[in-house]
Amino acid sequence: MAQNVMITGAGTAPGLGYNFVRRYLENGDRVIATIRRPSPDLDALLEQYGDQLSVVTMDIADTASVEKAEKEIEALVPCIDVLINNAVMTTKYYPATIEEADLDQIAEVFNVTAVGALRVTKAFFPLLYASKMPAIVANITSEAGSMGACFRSDTMYEYCMSKAALNMGTLLLHNKYKEDHRMNVICIQPGWMRTHLPSPAPCDPYDNAEMMRLLIEKKRTDYDGPVFVTYEGEEYPW
Repeated sequence: MAQNVMITGAGTAPGLGYNFVRRYLENGDRVIATIRRPSPDLDALLEQYGDQLSVVTMDIADTASVEKAEKEIEALVPCIDVLINNAVMTTKYYPATIEEADLDQIAEVFNVTAVGALRVTKAFFPLLYASKMPAIVANITSEAGSMGACFRSDTMYEYCMSKAALNMGTLLLHNKYKEDHRMNVICIQPGWMRTHLPSPAPCDPYDNAEMMRLLIEKKRTDYDGPVFVTYEGEEYPW
C-alpha cells in the first residue's frame, strides 16, 4: 500500500535525503521533500514523477517556518505515515579542535540537528496521528553521537554533541509512545556514505537509503526492540 512519506534535508544529490526521496518514489509512495533553498536535483525528479512528489520550503531552525510548512502539507495529504528527520548542519569550522572551534556557533548546530528534528515532529503530530497505521518517525543520527562507542579525540564537537542530543530526544519520544502505539520513534546510524564526492566512504547513499527504507518498515511496530540501530538493523550503543 502506498504511503505518505515526508523527508527533511532532501535537496542535494548525492545526499542521503535526496536518495530517500528516490527510493520511496520508486516504491510508489507519495513523497513530500522539504528544503531550505531551491533544488535543481528535486526539480528533475518533479519532472519525472509529477504529483507523486511535492517539494516544500521549510527551515527547521525556525518554528514559524515549520508551522507554515505544516499547513501547506496538510493541504496536500491527509496524513503522514513516515517522517524521516534527515536535515543536519555543521559550521565552517568543522571538524575543528577545541582551540580552533567557534563555540558560539555550536548552539546554532544544536538548533538544527537536535532541536530541529523535535520541532518538526511536534508540528506534524496531527498528520502523524491521522495515519491509518501506526506512524513512524526515523531520526537520522550517527555513530558520532554515541557516547558508549566514542573513539574520537578533540574533533567534531558540534556534530558529535548535537547528534548525541538528537539521540536523547529520540529516546524520550520513543518512551512517550511505546505504550499507546500511535507511532514509533527510532534513530538510525546510516553508515559512512559517499554523500560528498570525492570520498573514501565505503557506502553508497542510494543503496543505504533502500536498506533503511526496508528497516523503517520493520521497526514501525517494534516498540520493545532497540531504538538506536544501524542501517543494517543492529543495536548501536548510546
